[in-house]
Amino acid sequence: MPDTANAGCITVDRQETPGLFETFYICKNTLQKPAYTIMHHYTDDEAILFFNFDPTGANIICTDYEVSGLKKAECRKAGTRPIKSTFKFKKNTVEMLNLSQLDDKQRESIYLKKVFSYPDIVNQIEEDQCFVHVGDDYHVTLGYDEKNFMALSTCLINFETFFKKNKKFLMELLWRK
Repeated sequence: MPDTANAGCITVDRQETPGLFETFYICKNTLQKPAYTIMHHYTDDEAILFFNFDPTGANIICTDYEVSGLKKAECRKAGTRPIKSTFKFKKNTVEMLNLSQLDDKQRESIYLKKVFSYPDIVNQIEEDQCFVHVGDDYHVTLGYDEKNFMALSTCLINFETFFKKNKKFLMELLWRK
């Protein structure tokens, strides 16, 4: 069972008038698998992002810094295994799909019968460079762009926010028979 005390997302926003805008996102996976940690910190003119996906497997580590007008972004695979195509736990499956291997018809078929999808519409996937979909059969699908793996962190933040707002569905997903 996931450690729900440490799972999900914490969001802190601050707006001083006039002046500084600041947002923090700190997220850990709510579902048992795949494991990930996301930390995003945005201010008016700076962004510091960190994303670690599947630390005991593929161990993809992404960093993205934009400080004082300078930008540096990279993702590196520090693990010994490739990204798994599926993560299984209890009666749940999380499927991983590489966007470059999906055509428009496949993307549209994934978005049928949804409980939750981010982005909301299929046509937005290309711009967001990721997607998260939960079907009415409780099947979870994560779509990622291998050239911009960091983008998946934004989709996962929205996924964790959905769980935070829909605890009843989360319990059904975790404890379904």
